[in-house]
Amino acid sequence: MGIEDTEEVEQFKEIKTMKKILFFVSIAAIAVISSCSKNNVVPESDVQTVKIAAALPDVVRTHLDNLACKWSEGDQIVVNGETSTSIDIKGDGSYATFTLPVVDAPYCGLYPASAYVAGSYDPANSKYGSVTLPATQNYTAGSYDPAVAILLGKQETAGNGIGFANAMAYLKFTVNAGTTTANIKSIQLESYGSENLSGTFTIDANYTTLTNTGKTKTPVTLNCGESGVALGTSMIIAIPAKTYAQGFSIKIVDVEGKYQVAKTSVEFVAAAGTIYP
Repeated sequence: MGIEDTEEVEQFKEIKTMKKILFFVSIAAIAVISSCSKNNVVPESDVQTVKIAAALPDVVRTHLDNLACKWSEGDQIVVNGETSTSIDIKGDGSYATFTLPVVDAPYCGLYPASAYVAGSYDPANSKYGSVTLPATQNYTAGSYDPAVAILLGKQETAGNGIGFANAMAYLKFTVNAGTTTANIKSIQLESYGSENLSGTFTIDANYTTLTNTGKTKTPVTLNCGESGVALGTSMIIAIPAKTYAQGFSIKIVDVEGKYQVAKTSVEFVAAAGTIYP
């Protein structure tokens, strides 16, 4: 074996040692790179938001017999299909600023957000959003069910606020003692024509009116609770603002299960933001 063999062994040892050194260096380099990567992670940027002012016109309060129509803490609007995340109320409450995810003008606004049909805003396909009007509204003392007080508004220019207006009209009922002396449990309203009073309604491109093209006519019922509402008390039902060609059928039920039906057969024009006794 001799000297040559010894040299080969030494060379092998040197190569093996070098490999070890290179291996350790590589590991150290990976550790350094990993450490740098961890310590220099770019944090996710905050979600971009936009603040949009929203105003309630005076006509809303005036036409509703001075019923309060103010922005309140917790109110949410939908603009271009996006729901607001916070509200900053100004002055007497008729004006507020809402924070939303970034949207581009024109701004198409809807209140309340709870009425919006998710995913229905798609202007590229001529769909500007839809709302759901429940078949049952809940009696609210001295006012109307806020869940169906639909407000719409559109602003063409970025940086400007949205002026909201009513898309609903309001019918005020007061039942006096007569055929019944018991509290009123419910009032059901149904059109004699083809107009729907509940269900899914589409919003027009100008954000002013609601349209329902359902084939089945749908009524709306005001629920006054198990104990009912005392006779002589005003009760308000919200209906989409439009012309009702043949009027309504009105069914009034008391807590004893007795009912009476009133009918109209003439055209009724229900103007937005107006209350009708």
